[in-house]
Amino acid sequence: MNADRIAVQAVRRPGGAAAGLLVLLVAVLPAAGCMTAAKQAYFEMRGAQGEVLALTEPVVADSHSFGSLEFLPATTTVSDRVVPPELLTAYNRRAPRIIEDVEAAFLPGDRRLSIMTDVTYFQSKGLLSPAMLLARVYFRDGDRLVQDTIVKVESKAFRAGDEKDLADAALNAVRGHVAAFLEPRDAADRKQRESALRERRQRRGED
Repeated sequence: MNADRIAVQAVRRPGGAAAGLLVLLVAVLPAAGCMTAAKQAYFEMRGAQGEVLALTEPVVADSHSFGSLEFLPATTTVSDRVVPPELLTAYNRRAPRIIEDVEAAFLPGDRRLSIMTDVTYFQSKGLLSPAMLLARVYFRDGDRLVQDTIVKVESKAFRAGDEKDLADAALNAVRGHVAAFLEPRDAADRKQRESALRERRQRRGED
């Protein structure tokens, strides 16, 4: 509701200052309720959102030149009352999809980028509190640490506030990070990756 209309209603009603204040409250509260509903509708539409926070810079100069990617099974060192097993199961089941999504960024070779996930906190969506997931995610090249990160996921949506929703959002954040991590350096590099992708698909009989 327009603020000028609210003010006019408060002044024109009879009954003095008290009556004016009452009219103002009656006019404002429904508008506030509409705003709350609109915000919640936005959160429902947006769903769970994840981001990767880098704790260290990549330590391998040619970090983009990996030939494959693997997700090690997600783990946790806290009680299952804090991190339910269903969350780890959902994460591990969905992780292979990320490998397929970023396959075009792989180069020929034996170097493998390994992703280790340690979930440290989970909170499902409550009436007033958002759903949240925190995980320490390590990117490794064999025994060498490539990068240390934290993945943070939050959802204020009731429809996207359980274990599966937050696992999906966490993996989507990791996927974006890996895609940037493996970004080709130039046109020749990109062409080499495209050739490697065609060869892999031919071996699998996809082309």
